[in-house]
Amino acid sequence: AICPMVTAEPVVKVERRSEGAVAVITLNRPEHLNAFNEQLCVELSRAFEALRQDTKLRAVILTGAGKAFCAGADLGSPPNALMQATDSEAALKDNPVYQISLCPVPVIGAVNGYCITGGLEIALSCDWLLASEKAVFMDTHVKFGLAPCWGLSQRLSRLVGYGRAQMMSYTAARVGAAQAKEWGLVTEVVEGGQLLARAEELAQMVAGNDAEMVKGYKAVVREGLKLPLGQGLALERVRGREHYRQMSLGAVSDSWRAKL
Repeated sequence: AICPMVTAEPVVKVERRSEGAVAVITLNRPEHLNAFNEQLCVELSRAFEALRQDTKLRAVILTGAGKAFCAGADLGSPPNALMQATDSEAALKDNPVYQISLCPVPVIGAVNGYCITGGLEIALSCDWLLASEKAVFMDTHVKFGLAPCWGLSQRLSRLVGYGRAQMMSYTAARVGAAQAKEWGLVTEVVEGGQLLARAEELAQMVAGNDAEMVKGYKAVVREGLKLPLGQGLALERVRGREHYRQMSLGAVSDSWRAKL
């Protein structure tokens, strides 16, 4: 008898919507609550690396299959933590948080369940987060004697405030969706069945705007966040001058009229 071939499911799925303008990336290890191993880290990194070259792309949605966004590292087969904390070119190529950070278009995180430790670090690399009512956020680094290396110690406090971030990180306490929204960790809480639909709605709204301006706006925001306010404002003026130098006054006016 001939046994049928069984094709393994990819651990990272990439689907295109809205005629290719929107990419939906799904972490796909639901039986492990989408915990990441080396394979998932590499495939997620490659997915974002490939999307950077796509001129049709306008927005990305990042989510998880099943009842979790990502439960952190697969402690049974974790990726090489030392490599993930290394800044060499080879290491950064397989660092999913770094690769997500290079995405030139907005990345919307759709958190549909558990979002824990390294999973929270992946979520924080998105531009903004939506959450289902069942979403749970935790930082359990201290519970397992692990050091953050994907930005959690820096990004979380900048987003929710110093005290709230320290409470989350030093107690490993659970934070539910409603509290996460109150703190500003997520922008919206959506009924579970509508989470992806709402993310796609927002992605399509992004896709309907001027593509180059969205990319330029994201770039100046991201770069400015690394600077003191005065320098960030100066950077904005520099980018503004560069933009308007490339356009005649008539072209600018025509562009604005076309949007009305």
